[in-house]
Amino acid sequence: MRILGNVVVFVLIMAVSAGIALLLLDPLAHIGVFGSCFEGGCGYAAVFLGFPVMTLVFTGVGCAIWFALSRRR
Repeated sequence: MRILGNVVVFVLIMAVSAGIALLLLDPLAHIGVFGSCFEGGCGYAAVFLGFPVMTLVFTGVGCAIWFALSRRR
Protein backbone atom coordinates (compact mmCIF):
# COMPACT_ATOMS: atom_id res chain seq x y z
CA MET A 1 0.00 0.00 0.00
CA ARG A 2 2.89 2.33 0.73
CA ILE A 3 4.32 1.78 -2.76
CA LEU A 4 0.98 2.66 -4.34
CA GLY A 5 0.86 5.85 -2.27
CA ASN A 6 4.39 6.79 -3.37
CA VAL A 7 3.49 6.23 -7.01
CA VAL A 8 0.37 8.38 -6.68
CA VAL A 9 2.34 11.20 -5.05
CA PHE A 10 5.04 11.01 -7.75
CA VAL A 11 2.46 11.14 -10.56
CA LEU A 12 0.80 14.10 -8.84
CA ILE A 13 4.16 15.89 -8.58
CA MET A 14 4.78 15.28 -12.30
CA ALA A 15 1.32 16.56 -13.25
CA VAL A 16 1.75 19.73 -11.21
CA SER A 17 5.23 20.23 -12.67
CA ALA A 18 3.89 19.89 -16.20
CA GLY A 19 1.13 22.39 -15.43
CA ILE A 20 3.59 24.92 -14.05
CA ALA A 21 5.85 24.45 -17.07
CA LEU A 22 2.92 25.01 -19.44
CA LEU A 23 1.96 28.20 -17.63
CA LEU A 24 5.51 29.56 -17.79
CA LEU A 25 6.35 28.61 -21.39
CA ASP A 26 4.34 31.27 -23.21
CA PRO A 27 5.68 34.29 -21.29
CA LEU A 28 9.25 32.95 -21.49
CA ALA A 29 8.94 32.39 -25.25
CA HIS A 30 7.65 35.91 -25.83
CA ILE A 31 10.46 37.58 -23.90
CA GLY A 32 13.01 35.71 -26.02
CA VAL A 33 14.37 33.01 -23.73
CA PHE A 34 14.11 30.41 -26.52
CA GLY A 35 15.52 32.63 -29.23
CA SER A 36 13.98 34.74 -31.95
CA CYS A 37 10.25 34.45 -32.60
CA PHE A 38 10.67 34.70 -36.37
CA GLU A 39 7.70 32.86 -37.93
CA GLY A 40 6.85 31.12 -34.67
CA GLY A 41 10.22 29.46 -34.23
CA CYS A 42 10.35 30.19 -30.53
CA GLY A 43 7.13 28.25 -30.02
CA TYR A 44 8.73 25.07 -31.36
CA ALA A 45 11.77 25.56 -29.15
CA ALA A 46 9.52 26.15 -26.14
CA VAL A 47 7.46 23.01 -26.76
CA PHE A 48 10.24 20.61 -27.75
CA LEU A 49 13.06 21.92 -25.56
CA GLY A 50 11.66 24.10 -22.80
CA PHE A 51 8.69 21.99 -21.76
CA PRO A 52 10.57 18.71 -21.14
CA VAL A 53 13.48 20.43 -19.43
CA MET A 54 11.28 22.57 -17.19
CA THR A 55 9.07 19.60 -16.35
CA LEU A 56 12.07 17.50 -15.32
CA VAL A 57 13.56 20.34 -13.27
CA PHE A 58 10.29 21.04 -11.46
CA THR A 59 9.74 17.31 -10.90
CA GLY A 60 13.20 17.04 -9.39
CA VAL A 61 12.55 19.98 -7.09
CA GLY A 62 9.17 18.57 -6.09
CA CYS A 63 10.64 15.16 -5.35
CA ALA A 64 13.46 16.72 -3.32
CA ILE A 65 10.92 18.63 -1.23
CA TRP A 66 8.79 15.51 -0.84
CA PHE A 67 11.85 13.47 0.19
CA ALA A 68 12.91 16.11 2.73
CA LEU A 69 9.42 16.30 4.20
CA SER A 70 9.07 12.53 4.43
CA ARG A 71 12.42 12.22 6.25
CA ARG A 72 11.36 14.73 8.92
CA ARG A 73 8.78 12.33 10.33
